Amino acid sequence: MSDPAPSNDLETEVDLFSLMQAFYADAMIDPVLAPKFEELDLDAHIPVIVEFWKGVIIGGSNYRGSPLAVHVPLALLAEHFEAWVPLFHRTIDARFQGANAETLKSRAVTIAQVFRHQLGID
Repeated sequence: MSDPAPSNDLETEVDLFSLMQAFYADAMIDPVLAPKFEELDLDAHIPVIVEFWKGVIIGGSNYRGSPLAVHVPLALLAEHFEAWVPLFHRTIDARFQGANAETLKSRAVTIAQVFRHQLGID
């Protein structure tokens, strides 16, 4: 028997924080993604990424940065995006359901496409 679908949408910074903690816990053990996150200071990174996604779905974000510039030195390949998007979607789907959750998933796909293009990975 499968777990019931979550009944709550992503609505608060606390929701985003718990989502990011869950996502990075899974990413850190993913065979494709883990090597890219080995040196990531999660205590410093999670609040930053929460601010980024907060701007996408909630508003009122204090995020000031260049997401692409952060990813350039990682030497990402198509396989990294092909692992990241489904894992991100699964993490959202396991915890949230609603318009904001769907927006977050859609924006993740768009961001992955833009990054791939800008990094010359198409």
